[in-house]
Amino acid sequence: MKKKDYEEKLLKYRLLLKCTSDWLKVKQEGRSLVDFFVDNKLKNIAIYGYGTLGQMFYEELRNTEVKVEYIIDKKFTNDKLKDIQFMGVGEQEYKNVDAIVITAIADYSEIEREISKKTNAFIYSFEDVIEY
Repeated sequence: MKKKDYEEKLLKYRLLLKCTSDWLKVKQEGRSLVDFFVDNKLKNIAIYGYGTLGQMFYEELRNTEVKVEYIIDKKFTNDKLKDIQFMGVGEQEYKNVDAIVITAIADYSEIEREISKKTNAFIYSFEDVIEY
């Protein structure tokens, strides 16, 4: 593995560890990530990225007052989950939601710039949600 690739992977896993650690602190304090959405009056959201964080995030929001309308993922297939719609990254426009949360934390800036062209929804990083 090239040094640059190794360093990028290392950064990604450090960010992932920090996010999961911060999320655990939220849970230990008896709070939920749902609070962020309720307090900001965001009822319908989309999740960008269905890797480790995206999957766990979806499970936390499932069966709450926050409705995950769809998931945006590079490797999407409609048969991943029976109860949620998947959309590809290359879609021309995303369906209307109150917010899109990007769980691909290492690539947030690039992704945010790209999807802001395709939606009027608020765009948040997963870090924004757990740091609330």
